[in-house]
Amino acid sequence: MPTDVVPFTTRNLRKGVRLGVARRQDFKPIANLSFAADGGVMLAPVGVPGARWRYGSLESDRLVERGAYAEVSARPKLHYHASGQVAATLDGVPIPRRVAAYPPLVNLSSGSPLLSIVATRPWELASAEQRKGDFSTLESQGPWAIGFSFSVLDVPDFAKTRIALVGGDRGLIAGDPHRAVFDLRQFGRQAILMAYLRVVDDPNRDAQASISMAAYPAVAEGELPRRAYGLWSSTAKNPALWGEVEGERLSLTDLDPALAGPVCAWEVEERLAHRAGEAS
Repeated sequence: MPTDVVPFTTRNLRKGVRLGVARRQDFKPIANLSFAADGGVMLAPVGVPGARWRYGSLESDRLVERGAYAEVSARPKLHYHASGQVAATLDGVPIPRRVAAYPPLVNLSSGSPLLSIVATRPWELASAEQRKGDFSTLESQGPWAIGFSFSVLDVPDFAKTRIALVGGDRGLIAGDPHRAVFDLRQFGRQAILMAYLRVVDDPNRDAQASISMAAYPAVAEGELPRRAYGLWSSTAKNPALWGEVEGERLSLTDLDPALAGPVCAWEVEERLAHRAGEAS
């Protein structure tokens, strides 16, 4: 089932972009994506009812054991520094240190997975007024889980791609209902941070709302990361990693304008009708 990404308008990337899901006029924020002055990327989750927060290095094929992570009551953010250092941080509050050393962001350029976030039972999260600058998916009913993944792709010439920027620093990929892009040229990179969105209608998930986010080292095309640095709510049975939101890995040739096909500009009600199969 296709996902309708709601377009957004300009807002300074360093101030952040809220990620979320909307059902008609009910918007549920999941996390805030923001950038440091040096181009480092940060993900800050919203609060999850009754949850504490856990973080540390993970192996993708193993259950998480208690000694593998730190746990705090405050809500940290996940920071992938430009240098490649990855850590959970909390402004102004000291927390147990857990750090991973991954490749510097400048070395990531071919669409390898960088970050991901998965929210289960998002309708149990707090609602908020939707505002310009948010990046969300419009759903006809509350999904069991929603995931975003992020990767960096070098783009030598934006004009020769099907990237459609809105307001100068973010936009969509023409003909692709699942992805959005963030222009990294303001941080000295001729590149984009590409976001892939996936909705999962699978009730066999956590019995209560949870949020899991992770950062990954670079991997070769066709491979999945075998390790990660995770930050997740204690309400998650086990943190959801890249495989939960894996999408087709795009290359520069996939952004050829000739691949865009027809682009529809449906209004909200029309989109919901198409999602529900009520329109041809």
